[in-house]
Amino acid sequence: MVYMGRREDASRWIGKALAIDPDDPIVLYNAVSVSVLLGKHSGAMPFLEQYARVTDRKTAAALLEHDREFESLKHLPRFRALI
Repeated sequence: MVYMGRREDASRWIGKALAIDPDDPIVLYNAVSVSVLLGKHSGAMPFLEQYARVTDRKTAAALLEHDREFESLKHLPRFRALI
C-alpha cells in the first residue's frame, strides 16, 4: 500500500494486523517494512527486535541482511546486533 501512495491505509492495516496477532513473524516483518517506508526508522526497531525473537535466528539474520528495504537501518547498532 505504501508503494501505491496509500500511506495512511498501510499504517492503519498494519496496526490492525498487530492488534490481531502481535507475535506473527509475517505481521512483524511487514510492520518493519511499513515503518521504514514511512520514514519511521526508530519505530521499526521494536518490531524488528520482536521479529528476531519469534523467528529462527539464522533465518531472521539472512532475511534482514538481504532485504533492500532495510538498508536505512543497517548502520544502527540495534540492527547490527540482530545479524
